[in-house]
Amino acid sequence: MHTKHIDISHHFLCDLIEHGTINTIYVNICDNLADLFTKGLACDLHNDFTYQIGILSNQGGVLE
Repeated sequence: MHTKHIDISHHFLCDLIEHGTINTIYVNICDNLADLFTKGLACDLHNDFTYQIGILSNQGGVLE
């Protein structure tokens, strides 16, 4: 398995964090809207996220 690119990326990001160039924050799974596009979610969480980004109305239909 080739993991050299992962090692380089990991060290690069660690250096940026250490020097204060970037700052990371924790985002709880219940608040991470990006999960809608990257994971299979439980139905309730999926529906909550689609409402939050405006894809579905509270009545469950597509917004116009």
